[in-house]
Amino acid sequence: MRVYLIDRYPFVFIGIGRFLLALDLLAASALTVEEAADESRAIDLRRYLQALQRRAADREGFVKTLVDLGVRVHRIPSLSDEEVSINYINGVHDSSAYMMPVFGAFYGALDSAAHRAMSEAFGGRVRIKRIGSADVQIRYGGLHCIVATYPWIRADEKNRPPPAEARSLLGRPLYPVLPGPKRTKLEADLEAARADLAESPPDPARIVWVGRRLGYLWRINEAIEVYSEGIKAHPDYAPLYRHRGHRYISIRQFDNAIVDLEHAARLIKDKPDKVEPDGMPNAANIPLTTTGFNVWYHLALARYLKGDYAGALEAWQETMKYTGGYDDNIVAVTDWTYMTLRHLGRERQAAELIEAISPDMEIIENFAYHQRLLMYKGLRKPADLLDIEGASELDLATLGYGVALWYMESGERDKGVAVFERLVAGRYWPAFGFIAAEVELARLRR
Repeated sequence: MRVYLIDRYPFVFIGIGRFLLALDLLAASALTVEEAADESRAIDLRRYLQALQRRAADREGFVKTLVDLGVRVHRIPSLSDEEVSINYINGVHDSSAYMMPVFGAFYGALDSAAHRAMSEAFGGRVRIKRIGSADVQIRYGGLHCIVATYPWIRADEKNRPPPAEARSLLGRPLYPVLPGPKRTKLEADLEAARADLAESPPDPARIVWVGRRLGYLWRINEAIEVYSEGIKAHPDYAPLYRHRGHRYISIRQFDNAIVDLEHAARLIKDKPDKVEPDGMPNAANIPLTTTGFNVWYHLALARYLKGDYAGALEAWQETMKYTGGYDDNIVAVTDWTYMTLRHLGRERQAAELIEAISPDMEIIENFAYHQRLLMYKGLRKPADLLDIEGASELDLATLGYGVALWYMESGERDKGVAVFERLVAGRYWPAFGFIAAEVELARLRR
């Protein structure tokens, strides 16, 4: 008997029965039916190999029957043979987590494979907790070990924050804790999107909706995984790259965002543009943007955040071709283009750009960008933009970045830094203004 210490849990490895069984299963799977029946083999060995093959065939037949009945089947790596079994599905599952038995040491790689498969099966919605199990418990799935430790596991879970989605550019962990009362509805919307996808798994548009619904819940990495899986099946579907690029921006991976969005721009070139349905409709319930608009808008933004202002300007100019005449789109693109020109030192061109902006423009949702532009024209005071009654946290993040940058460009550095600091102390970390404020502060601190 040899004792291993893996991940703080002592594991006891007794005998080599499971290892030999794995070799037998591998040998049986490598042989054809005819080879396993070769009479030159000893009769006991021949019958043994044939039995293993029959069992594998029976399992595949059972899986096919379930699939034909419409059941979604997920394969979990395991080793099934009574006294030498390794059983990962006989754990404890409650409303928030699945306590999965793991066995460590010699079986560490199999533990990890089962963990990955189980996470994929749950679609990232359930946290997988790995519970070390004694050797004598393995064939029972470690159930006794899990039940014995369950009270301590749950107590630990209650006191632990959710895993961070990413780290800010200033080193702060960013958690998927959506502020506001809308979480229940957003979670219901996500489940509806998953149900729609289950009815028609090949449909890339439905894959996009699952990813979007995850993104609205700030479960950004799960959204990226959904888009990535969709891209494997639909490598020429531009919206998958457009939305994954957006979510790479959310977690501050600007280089990945640029790669995706540039690829999306190539895919949509010379093709008819399409209106993009709103996942969170505006007050007028009018979708304002198209795939083309969003591909170029997010590409321009990613380049801007990366510090490639010349590249960003080129992309903003391309975005303007897709505004559809909507004032909301015009003010959003004009605002970012204005700031890009200011970063490039092209003050005169920036001033000329905003001449056509007026207070009586028809704004449905991009209130914050319109107010910023009016401030640049001297029609609003910077301080007033930070105290607008009824402004959402998203609006305040957007307004705050414009105000801070205005102070910085006007020579009032201390005021600008103070607004940047106030902004990044808030909660709405996926907001583009919030991310841009991090970029500015990170540069100032170098």
